[in-house]
Amino acid sequence: MIQQRIAAVDDYMRMYNGLREVEEVERELGRIGFFEGDFDRVARIFQRHSVTDIVGICLLHNHCSVTEGEIMVQRLPEVICGKPSLVTAPAAADGELAQASVPWSFRLESTADDGPFVPVEWSLDPLVQEDFVRLSGETAFLAELADALRAHGLTDLVGLALYRRAFEPAAPELLLIERSDTASRSNILTFDPDTEVGGETIQTIYYMGDLADSPMAGCTVVCQRLPHCVKRSPGHGREMVHTGQQVHSVDV
Repeated sequence: MIQQRIAAVDDYMRMYNGLREVEEVERELGRIGFFEGDFDRVARIFQRHSVTDIVGICLLHNHCSVTEGEIMVQRLPEVICGKPSLVTAPAAADGELAQASVPWSFRLESTADDGPFVPVEWSLDPLVQEDFVRLSGETAFLAELADALRAHGLTDLVGLALYRRAFEPAAPELLLIERSDTASRSNILTFDPDTEVGGETIQTIYYMGDLADSPMAGCTVVCQRLPHCVKRSPGHGREMVHTGQQVHSVDV
């Protein structure tokens, strides 16, 4: 089962703010040998149920904190500093934005053997809306994946992510950079012609099918530390880089 709305806003706040740092998640997955063994077994579940075109796994982590009564919602594209951008920021859980959005990332509830996948962040994107409806109907897939995540002790580390977006660059080689504005607690994604991926990276969203067969050629998210701050942010935050076929999230 997968939830569209949260049962209690205070439970969501504790869950979201309690998500680990991405570096800690990567270290723990490395310690248990996830990518050398269980990853392939989990990927075969996605492949058996033919859902690799819309959903993959994500490393569960957050980019800011929410306060009571808030959820994180990704807005529709808007122009920021002259560039089309996507903004994810807190919104009132009972407000219009939240009610018009659907979840795009999920964490398996670990307090019960039959607990559902619960939302981590929401989106207003029309492709996410479409894919959420399809994912909600994939009950056999969700049940099998839930069993696997529990069996391998992954419920606090690995979640689900819908990765299609109706937001494309003017040129496919442009990178999509996510910059955190810590004053507004928002993450701002903008295609940037001047940024290159480099340095050590931490992949945080994984396409679970054959990259050669995917119309997306895989949607991959990674995190990378850079020795500078984003000008729009008064402090350190994370940024995301999208290479058209691959998405990267970068700490700055």
